[in-house]
Amino acid sequence: MHRAWPFVALVLGLPALACSGGDTSKESSTAASLGDSSSTAADGEESSSTTSGGTSQSGDATTTTPPPDDGTSSGDEAGSSSEGCVPGTEGCRCAEGELCNGELVCVGGTCSPAQCDGDVFEPNDDEGSAFFLGMINDNDGNGGIVSASLHVPGDVDWFSYQGDDDITGNVDPARALVSSTGVRLCKFLECDNGLGQTEFECPVGSQYAFSPEGRPGCCANGDVALPDLDCDGVIEDNAMVYIRIDEPEEACVTYSVSYHY
Repeated sequence: MHRAWPFVALVLGLPALACSGGDTSKESSTAASLGDSSSTAADGEESSSTTSGGTSQSGDATTTTPPPDDGTSSGDEAGSSSEGCVPGTEGCRCAEGELCNGELVCVGGTCSPAQCDGDVFEPNDDEGSAFFLGMINDNDGNGGIVSASLHVPGDVDWFSYQGDDDITGNVDPARALVSSTGVRLCKFLECDNGLGQTEFECPVGSQYAFSPEGRPGCCANGDVALPDLDCDGVIEDNAMVYIRIDEPEEACVTYSVSYHY
């Protein structure tokens, strides 16, 4: 922004001439002398100018000239706009594999929205919103396959089903995972007669874990098959089973999970 410079006007005037009762020729001479003096002064005023203060005069006209722009103000404005990109936000630069905000992903060195196929099971990003797959019994022919995708690093998918123990069958809830890149599969259980009665052992290659809501389970970067589930104190080992798919290595990871009870 340019500063406003005060407008200054100089008023030029001729000194008043007093008439005297003396000689006419002296009066003429005096008047002529004064006239020449005034003319000289006027000429001097007309030729004067001010270049450092921003005001110049030529005759009766007075103009104001702003000081030269040193570029400080516009430079500051340009600098602030060029530095206004907040790391992690859409359109800002990022390193490959670096996390961007929300559901943005680092694509080609820029934080951009992930372009993934639609996931019909959403929203299922937490235990409470797990997509319910229905009830299945422990006949190994029962169960199904779920195919979905994780859109961004940090995305999570939850599924659940009710396991019904047939007296003639064996409860060995299993999951087989196939994915386009590395993901983790977790399985959590809760017997119908209570968490305290839910007993099992995690298979080799998996880690014992608890769900956010306190259900015990096992996690692995691959298949998870429990050798046996025992609901202590009852004959039929009926239980709710929760499946979580998480920790994708990149965006738009597709996977398929087969399951049975």
